[in-house]
Amino acid sequence: MEVQKYAGALAELNDELESDAQGYTAQMVVVKIAHDTSMFAIPSLPPVKRLEGIILASKRVRTFFPKCGTKVAEKQLNDVTNNRPICSSDDYEHGEMADIDWNTIEDKTHPAIMIKQELAKGGLLCRTCPYNEWGSVGLLGKEGRGKACGDIRRLLLWKEGIKIPQLLQVPTTSLRAWDSYCSSLDAAGLKHHMMITEVALEPKSVGQMSWSILNFSASGQISEVMADELCSIVPTPDGPKKLHVYLRDVFHGREFSEDDDADSAATAATGDDL
Repeated sequence: MEVQKYAGALAELNDELESDAQGYTAQMVVVKIAHDTSMFAIPSLPPVKRLEGIILASKRVRTFFPKCGTKVAEKQLNDVTNNRPICSSDDYEHGEMADIDWNTIEDKTHPAIMIKQELAKGGLLCRTCPYNEWGSVGLLGKEGRGKACGDIRRLLLWKEGIKIPQLLQVPTTSLRAWDSYCSSLDAAGLKHHMMITEVALEPKSVGQMSWSILNFSASGQISEVMADELCSIVPTPDGPKKLHVYLRDVFHGREFSEDDDADSAATAATGDDL
């Protein structure tokens, strides 16, 4: 009886305070991967082992976190990039250099200067960039057949009843898993936006190096209730729009943020065949 009374009061309190809970500017929540624990890290919330929702949109991008063959060169780069990608492409075609004050680098043999010169050879076009070629890790003094520049994919994940979606990044090491999942859906005449997708992490390791692979699975199809909510009209800065249209506009219009790509930095050196 006491429990029921408390539950009723709690529901009443939530209803009464709901109008005052909107005093903030909504931001897309960036979900990161805690590779050491194989869990998803959501800002200000406890880590979770799984994510579930509808993937409304996906976007393929490139980020170039140079991983040099020596610790000295690595430190020199980090000093000028602050562990940001030195180049990135938000449209998968055109590269954009990091905001670096090149006049402060006096040593012309500095690894950042040498990388800049190589990038210039490709005209900051991904298709002609030397760092987008197989085996280009050799340009950084490393052995291997992989590309120095990483391919990643960003996903827009939405849950029923939640107006603020999650941004999940699929690192290079998990692109095969994503492609396999989408291929299986396509073979069954389905698409990722028609399904409730569950995302889990599988730990991997080679020697002293460890990381996590994303695993995707379908746990059900989108319901009429979900479809109704996604098609509902919501107020936006550009006027009323359907919820799914507004969310995808925000997703595709979101400017590149180096903080989004911390997972790329963590997995950049795991190899091209993992």
